[in-house]
Amino acid sequence: MKKGKAVMLVGLLALLALTLSGCVPGDGAASATDRAGFFSGVWHGWIAPVTLVWSLFSRNVNIYEVY
Repeated sequence: MKKGKAVMLVGLLALLALTLSGCVPGDGAASATDRAGFFSGVWHGWIAPVTLVWSLFSRNVNIYEVY
C-alpha cells in the first residue's frame, strides 16, 4: 500500500471515530425553564437513527428531548 493511501485511510478512520463518538443523545441539561434550542433540535434530528437503535437496548436513552 502506498504511503498516501495509508495516510488517507488513517484520516478517514479518525474522522469516522470522531463522528461516531459524537452520536450520543442529549445530557439531560434542558429543563422546563431552560429549553433546548434550534441547534439542539438539528443535532437530535441528525442522530435520531442511532438513538432509535440505542434506545431499543437501553432504558436510559430516549429518542426525543423532553423539553
